[in-house]
Amino acid sequence: MRGLKKPMANAIYVALITAIYAAIFIASSEFVTGYDNLLSNSWWAAFIKLQNMKFVGIGMIGVTIIIDTLSALRRKQYDKYQIVLLDKVFLFNGLFTVILFPLSLIVLIFAPVYFVETIFALIFFQWVVMMITELWYLITNYKI
Repeated sequence: MRGLKKPMANAIYVALITAIYAAIFIASSEFVTGYDNLLSNSWWAAFIKLQNMKFVGIGMIGVTIIIDTLSALRRKQYDKYQIVLLDKVFLFNGLFTVILFPLSLIVLIFAPVYFVETIFALIFFQWVVMMITELWYLITNYKI
């Protein structure tokens, strides 16, 4: 709880999650062509087959740099009220992730043809939700 008082703790959290997801997108974009049997004929699958997920990963890194810069520019430590809100943001993101993983397993079991594109979509969707909640938190609590 004491570490949450520092705005850089929030920036490091966002950077770590993004680094993991961006690494998955960038590294797997080179190898996804070997899994054509797990991709459907949708536009999203075509986007993945053309190895464009590396650009999504690079875009994720760019957005994270902007959000982390906003977080790092804040010089004052968070007060107790802001820490409670930040706890709620972390809790929401954690619960959202806990809901997404069983959903991805259900997709794997019942529709393996859509597995690769569904996993990419769920990871990206979870990251977007995390970025929206973080950005909302920074905008509503930003005081230099």
